[in-house]
Amino acid sequence: MNTSRPLRRCASIVLATLALGLHAADTPPAPPPPPPSDVLPEDVQVECVEFARLDPKLARSGDTRVSRDFTRVATRETVEGGKRVVVDGVAGPVYASLYALDFAPAGARYAYEVRTPDRQYSVVVDGEAGPLFDAADDLVWSADGNHYAYRARRAEDGAWAVVRDGVVGAFAPGRISRLALSPDGAHLAVLREDENGKARVATYEGQPLAEQATGFAYSPFKWSADGSTFAYVAERMKGDATERYLVVNGEERGAGTSIDTDYLVLSADGRHFAANISQGSGREIVVHDGRVLGPYQTLWGKPTLSADGTRIAFVATLDDGFAHAVIDGTPGPAATNRHGVKLLRFSADGRVVGYLRQTGENLWALHVGDRTLGEPADFKELWLSPDGSRVAVQVKTAAGLQIVVDGNATEPFFRDIAPEGTQFTSDGRDFLYLATRDRKTFTMRVAGRGGRTYQLAAPLFRFDGPARFTFVSCTDGVFSRETWTLPR
Repeated sequence: MNTSRPLRRCASIVLATLALGLHAADTPPAPPPPPPSDVLPEDVQVECVEFARLDPKLARSGDTRVSRDFTRVATRETVEGGKRVVVDGVAGPVYASLYALDFAPAGARYAYEVRTPDRQYSVVVDGEAGPLFDAADDLVWSADGNHYAYRARRAEDGAWAVVRDGVVGAFAPGRISRLALSPDGAHLAVLREDENGKARVATYEGQPLAEQATGFAYSPFKWSADGSTFAYVAERMKGDATERYLVVNGEERGAGTSIDTDYLVLSADGRHFAANISQGSGREIVVHDGRVLGPYQTLWGKPTLSADGTRIAFVATLDDGFAHAVIDGTPGPAATNRHGVKLLRFSADGRVVGYLRQTGENLWALHVGDRTLGEPADFKELWLSPDGSRVAVQVKTAAGLQIVVDGNATEPFFRDIAPEGTQFTSDGRDFLYLATRDRKTFTMRVAGRGGRTYQLAAPLFRFDGPARFTFVSCTDGVFSRETWTLPR
């Protein structure tokens, strides 16, 4: 029995109000339908660059890595005598063991850790092995991919040092437990245990941090994206108890029994921050730029800031025992359990916030701005256009997963829809998503408001501008790249 039409109608009814409530007066007319997906229009510019050939089995294995700029491919392979790395078809030396192969977070640099037959360790960066140590690991990159650092231990006395951009620093007692580079690599923070392995001492460019501290939390150091703000968690004694406090750019910004910088969020320009802080006895607060929100019974996950950092949203269990989305300090309606709010996010311009709130078993209400759109359904994902005027959701039906954009259900149904790369284009005109069915991967394009859905050729993509994006594919072991400019 063909169920696609009733299911599509049902999904459209469920979300019919999506197409009405958001900036309805400004809604432009639907664009003309795009050309068929198997025929490229004349004004689509296509560049296909083949940049590596690998054995098809290796290309499909978990031992292959592709650089973030899509220009290089590295594969770890097992050969006689051990393991080696092949980069762009050029094989490196064979080592007894080889670990942690990966590319930098930006650019095309790569690194991996190795062990020799006599159990000495080294880190290989861009194909060049560093010095041999009794231990060498935990490499970190700067966000721009231009700088790196890792820890090393020498055998004779167990002292530790930092190797930074190939330069070995001073050895000192105490195990190094954490390293962090600023986004531009200009600054280094180190967390080191004392000689007794009890207290933890932190330094920033070699200078001790927070002199009043009796120790430091294992929480990661954190920088803002522009490197202007640096934050960490220190410890001190308060009576007979240990108190933790948050330090942002050298200033104490909140204290409690437990703080973790994993639950600290900094705006990209470093001017705003938000953090979860436990005060004990089941009470937790959120500090946003010095303003205290709460207390609450429980905080779920880290807070979310708008892009400019001035607005905040988070999920909290209130005294009624149920989860609520709290937006700019104001709680929304209650979910049906303690953790029934998910996918809390702002539009890119910060004007609109959307989330899903559980109302029953496998039923979630869709909230966008101050409105509840449509009827509850089994929603799995949520996306907002950059200006918040459009919304797309992933909904589970009896026939499979389906994308609904502005209240319009798409076909066909898929087994899986990947969140990576699935989003509105940066001009908000089109929605693209990755999906699998019958062991095949498809890139789907929903063209314009109320537009039809078309299948595009390649399985992975990234956005390079308002109407320009890059596809990356691997077919029969050949990686290729295509840059498309969509027609206006």
